[in-house]
Amino acid sequence: MAINGRVYDWESINIHLPHGEVIGVQDIEYGDKFGHERVYGKGSLPIGYGRGNYEAEGKVTLLRDEYDKLVEHAKNVEGGFYAMEPFPITVAYANKDDEVKSVTLPDCIWVERKNSASQGATSLTVELNFLILSPIEEDGLKAYAPRR
Repeated sequence: MAINGRVYDWESINIHLPHGEVIGVQDIEYGDKFGHERVYGKGSLPIGYGRGNYEAEGKVTLLRDEYDKLVEHAKNVEGGFYAMEPFPITVAYANKDDEVKSVTLPDCIWVERKNSASQGATSLTVELNFLILSPIEEDGLKAYAPRR
């Protein structure tokens, strides 16, 4: 098998949260789904399908000092951490000399946070779960654009 150069890796990713570019991030996960359901009539095979709801969510794991920066940002929000207005999360990645690819997670809201510390750990982390209220966009292509 030929080696075709460097592939995308953790170092090629840049992540932006409401307080700016994130350096102290250990993990980010996001995904979406669009519900479809088979519709049956006479017989045992589907005669069509119905469309359900679009759903997207994710989670990010931050080092404690990065999370503290986010908390400082949230102190300006009336109502506390969970009262932040929906915000975008941007994930951009590129290999050397390649075009930058970007994923925008629009209209995110925090829904859960989990702190982690254990004996022998070299760092403290906070895991933040979020809902994505609008369709994910990859290089400007929306996952779903409903017809009006």
